[in-house]
Amino acid sequence: MDSPLQLIEVLATNLTALKSKKGLDAKCQHILDTLRKTGWQKVSLSFINTKFETKKTLYSGYSPTFIKEHGDLSKLPPSKRREMLGGIVERWRIGAFFYLPWRDADSRLIVSDGMSTEIPMKLREQWHENDLLYAPVLYESRPIAVLTIDSPKDKSVPDKVSLRVPTILHTLLQEIIEQFISQEYFSNYQLFEQKIIEKGTLGIIQTDHLGKITDINLTGEQILKLDHNRIVDNNFFRVLENDFVKQITPAMTQAIDMLEITSVVANYKEYTGKMTELEIVFFPQHVLWNYVGMNVVIKYPEAVEVYKIYSESLVRINAVNSAITGNFDTIRQNVVQALCDNYGLVYPRIYRLSNDGIKLECIFIYGFEEEMPDFFNHSYDRNSLAACAIIDDEISYCTTDDKKIRDIRRIWMRLNTKGAIAIPLHINEKEKFCLVCDMVSIPFVLDLPKEILFKYIANIISMTLKPNY
Repeated sequence: MDSPLQLIEVLATNLTALKSKKGLDAKCQHILDTLRKTGWQKVSLSFINTKFETKKTLYSGYSPTFIKEHGDLSKLPPSKRREMLGGIVERWRIGAFFYLPWRDADSRLIVSDGMSTEIPMKLREQWHENDLLYAPVLYESRPIAVLTIDSPKDKSVPDKVSLRVPTILHTLLQEIIEQFISQEYFSNYQLFEQKIIEKGTLGIIQTDHLGKITDINLTGEQILKLDHNRIVDNNFFRVLENDFVKQITPAMTQAIDMLEITSVVANYKEYTGKMTELEIVFFPQHVLWNYVGMNVVIKYPEAVEVYKIYSESLVRINAVNSAITGNFDTIRQNVVQALCDNYGLVYPRIYRLSNDGIKLECIFIYGFEEEMPDFFNHSYDRNSLAACAIIDDEISYCTTDDKKIRDIRRIWMRLNTKGAIAIPLHINEKEKFCLVCDMVSIPFVLDLPKEILFKYIANIISMTLKPNY
């Protein structure tokens, strides 16, 4: 390997140039090329889906002829990829990497797949051409790509010291991919909202990757003539009439398999026997090539009143979308400012539940710089509006018109405002956050357009916080 000083120089030069690269492929390719310059002859990055199938591979150090002729051969079978990303290889872990040496009999059983296991004695303590060194790239604890490095120039076997630079670049690679996923999510959601405007579709059903319904809006319930409690948490296909399911299944299956928007016109039979023609549009949600859920949009021309409500919401959402530019800190500040400007809110602040679960800590505050955020820290209990929003997982608010204000009195007295609203944020399963804003004037009514926009903004703010928690 090169000397530490040479490695630092390579990193400094190449990582500075990374800023000029545009797009995920270009950034990842630059990191692979940088990694190869630190003492490795071949580097690759394979993106995989939830079935452990290789969907795309980037190479550095491989000839174009090799990639063209052997690209498909380099794709591991899904069963083998699953095995090599499972607990069976944990004994060969070196930090973020796994090193499966050909000289190790147990490792050889995993790598060989029937190949000759004869090892020349002179190579037992050196890198063997069949050695395997790789590191999974994770998103929300699930592998979405695999970084593989091969053929060290000095023929030495890897250890913690020699893997310091690859580990740094692996971490950077993971951060770039996570940021791309977040930005791609924003793009998908904007496309989703845009298509709703274009097609005049109103009923919205959201499912997870297993087909379980996670949410349905009011219009969706009206169109399907089904009770909300019967729909949510049940499988999408099990709550619908069989003939209708047969009509829409091919389009939904295609959307999942191809990760493309599909649509179908189908006849829906209500419990009264009435037949209604509906247009169903499937918006698959995915991170890279991993399907994570579906937004099912139902066109229902008769729902005029709901359309007016939703149209108003979409106008507000488009105003918020224009604020989604820059880095995550800038996006968060712009989106919060857009919320305040639209609804006469002030002193927006974000609370995080402390690790011991005892208090809410103010981690961000805008428009009140003269006070330290510590002033807003308070106990996590039902006497806090923010705590109530987190515990109940719903938007909560109170005003000076209320007979009893269940919130922190000293904060209300200091800010001297008319009310406050608390919006829960969903970062991950462990962390609990809440956005709180104060009201300049009252009365305040949490109608459907406001609720739609507040939840949309909460979703964006949550995505900007994810990389930090």
